[in-house]
Amino acid sequence: MQAATPPDRLPTLEDLQGIKADAPATVQRSRMLKGDLALGTILRGIFSGTILAQESTRRQLPFVLMLVSMALLYIANSYHAERTLAKMSQVTDSLKKMHSLNIISKAELMKFSKQSDVAGLARDLGLEEPREAPRKIVTSISRDTAL
Repeated sequence: MQAATPPDRLPTLEDLQGIKADAPATVQRSRMLKGDLALGTILRGIFSGTILAQESTRRQLPFVLMLVSMALLYIANSYHAERTLAKMSQVTDSLKKMHSLNIISKAELMKFSKQSDVAGLARDLGLEEPREAPRKIVTSISRDTAL
């Protein structure tokens, strides 16, 4: 029979090896639930802090710290992804608005660029559209003397 462990510490591997492998599974399970591995004992060790003083817990501390850091990185990455998606949505909405403004501006420019509209605006300013083609002005001064 195995020796009972004090209630202020969890059972070690040597304590657990005291349970015989040839015993039926129900007997092993009942021994584990009744004795040192009962939920109350484990919770008492966690809340009292004695679980942190054990060598097995200290050996696993780097692994636990790695898991905690990975969890923090995962949470930070998810927040970053949500912020990026929100910014992308805002940029997409802004792009759609600017595209529609571009189409409106092009349509207005096309309207004001029509020859008939330009002539009407020029007439309002007192300008007339020329009726004959432009002529080339020719002077009698040679090129050498003009420079």
